[in-house]
Amino acid sequence: MVDVCIVGSGAGASPVAYELSKAGFKVVVLEKGPYLKTSDYNKDELVVTRKDLYIPNLKDERHEIVQLDKAT
Repeated sequence: MVDVCIVGSGAGASPVAYELSKAGFKVVVLEKGPYLKTSDYNKDELVVTRKDLYIPNLKDERHEIVQLDKAT
């Protein structure tokens, strides 16, 4: 059993999870994305921005995509 469940490990959630665990709480973080190893990261910011790593594929997301007629 856990005390806190955090959904998503973004920039705000990770420090909160860290501080809560340091305070003695049992914390679990749920993340939708793939498991990443250190070798998956690159310190070159230009290269990182060109990767699809941080941009979800729309086919994987529950969005409705509607194409409008250009004649309208």
